[in-house]
Amino acid sequence: MNSLKAILVLFVALFITVACAGASTVTLSQAALMNLDYAPFSNLTAEVVGKRISGDGVEFDISFKGNAGQDSQIFYSSSIFGGSGSLVFGDISQYDYFGLDVELLAVDSAAGSGIENFELWFSPMVDDGDTRKPFAPVFLSSAQGQNSAQALMNVSFLATGLAQKGDLVFEFGFEAHMDNPDNWPSDGALVTLLVSPTQGAQQIVPEPTTALLLLSCGLLLRRKS
Repeated sequence: MNSLKAILVLFVALFITVACAGASTVTLSQAALMNLDYAPFSNLTAEVVGKRISGDGVEFDISFKGNAGQDSQIFYSSSIFGGSGSLVFGDISQYDYFGLDVELLAVDSAAGSGIENFELWFSPMVDDGDTRKPFAPVFLSSAQGQNSAQALMNVSFLATGLAQKGDLVFEFGFEAHMDNPDNWPSDGALVTLLVSPTQGAQQIVPEPTTALLLLSCGLLLRRKS
């Protein structure tokens, strides 16, 4: 299992290295990260219980309620389906990759175990009008000296859009899940992640509510014509 994990981590690292060469990347600005406010799946119990600006990024405190299947994963976003929706209807079709930088800062468990005992995966996530898609997750593990990583999603993997794939995104955010839930405490843990804009990438910023309403009307008219 450990050797398989090592191969997967190496593959993701090679993918990111190749992807960065001559490719265009879009990311979420710090303001956009602060505007994430929606957890789309009611059957998942993990929740963001705190967020604050830190450096160029935002620290997210994620409360995992346990280590069962429904407790071990979180999706967190700006969405057309709930919350303020300040990032919806984004067009990322002109870019090759959607990226986020992430760092595992702390894990505080009720059992009092140290951060080195916990490992998880993190991925950028979008809803392209077809399904929610987390791609190419990066592995975070203090035990293996892998506290930080750059996560990139290949925009060409998106399935739908108006004129081309990725030109009408309903949801932007991230997904995180435990690597092996059995290794996490059954009574849960509080995880702090620092999520930052990918350096050198074009940044998505929140849109004013009036602009979103006008865009929504324009899209409806475009679909009817």
